[in-house]
Amino acid sequence: MGDSPAASYRSSKRLLNEPSALRPRSEIRGHHRRLGKSQLASRWWSPRRSPASPRSELGLVKLGVASREAVGEVYAEMEGIIRKHGSRFDGVIIAAMTGGRREIVIGAHRDPVFGPVVMVGDGGKYVEAFKDTTLLLPPFTRDDAMRAMAKLRIAPLFEGVRGELPMDVDALVDAMVRIGELMADTSARVMSIDLNPVMLNTNGCVVVDAVVFKGE
Repeated sequence: MGDSPAASYRSSKRLLNEPSALRPRSEIRGHHRRLGKSQLASRWWSPRRSPASPRSELGLVKLGVASREAVGEVYAEMEGIIRKHGSRFDGVIIAAMTGGRREIVIGAHRDPVFGPVVMVGDGGKYVEAFKDTTLLLPPFTRDDAMRAMAKLRIAPLFEGVRGELPMDVDALVDAMVRIGELMADTSARVMSIDLNPVMLNTNGCVVVDAVVFKGE
């Protein structure tokens, strides 16, 4: 991936705009007085590299911010943390709280040997601990994506257990195929994509966080 620049949050959202399931449900605010009741997560990556540590480990993700006073405190705290690390502070990402039955990761990378590769698997903060992922080489079909999903250890959970409703695997497959198409499109100049978590429900899936790196 080298020094491929990270796309701005706004351009990342535009890139993932269709289908709507790939659009992170959030927006950027540059002053705490414009923030309301929400989840509040700091926006912090430089134009040339990703953050040195995950934002949650640096205290840059806050949940359940329920008052304007709390918003102001969190905003000031995040700005202080970022400036302490010598990085530019240019606002925060504000997002509605989103729930889901399962946290999924969808990632993609342009490998110098194999070309574009798409990864899907069990996501969230335990993605590196469980390592329950599988790979696809674009272009691939919906059937290819379905077969890849069936290889995951968590696959039995998608059908629902002990009376649970099945999860909307079709929506997740749509997202996987869209990412595969995006990586196969050389004009998009996308070098890597990290969607984690993607919240999978019984009636769709929603991207909560997204980072896109583009080539020169």
